[in-house]
Amino acid sequence: MNIFTLSDENDLNDKINLDDLFEKKREIAENKLQLYNKILNRIHTKIKMTSRQNQGKEQFCWYLIPEMMIGVSRYSVEECTGYILRKLRENDFQVRYTNPNLIFISWKHWVPGYVRQEYKKQTGTVIDGFGNQVTDKNENESKISSNPNNLILNNSDSIIKIDKNKNKEYNSTKNYKPSGIYNNDLLQKIQDKFEPK
Repeated sequence: MNIFTLSDENDLNDKINLDDLFEKKREIAENKLQLYNKILNRIHTKIKMTSRQNQGKEQFCWYLIPEMMIGVSRYSVEECTGYILRKLRENDFQVRYTNPNLIFISWKHWVPGYVRQEYKKQTGTVIDGFGNQVTDKNENESKISSNPNNLILNNSDSIIKIDKNKNKEYNSTKNYKPSGIYNNDLLQKIQDKFEPK
């Protein structure tokens, strides 16, 4: 072993594995994710406990993300908060964040499965967990529009369908006439408006 190069002269390689260089970074990222999931599990436990204790009267809770934990290396509270907010929203909770580390979690908006089943029995209408009516695919197809102006005009009932199977006829670029929003008629109207009379 040479003390100046810190390598064994018998171990001569002409290449190194680049994946080995990222091994420590991967370990740190996995430990960080494991810690964030541990905090998320604590939040899930608090949500369950709050729901059980109040017998469903209060359907919200507060959680204070710890700025440091004993026995755990330092972590970014901001990153952890962002991760937890994203995971709770993916789980359909309503979440509000208060700086620096307080989270309000609510599940009052959710319609339970037994209520949805009873609603379906009484009305014949299927609703999702948010109370929105679930529509059939056939109804959505009737709303499909090939007119993009419906979206520009905020017509929320329309869905654009782009037909890719149209007969493609190719034209020369010499015959092209622009038909965008800035055609000559529109430009002339704008110019007439601003000209002094």
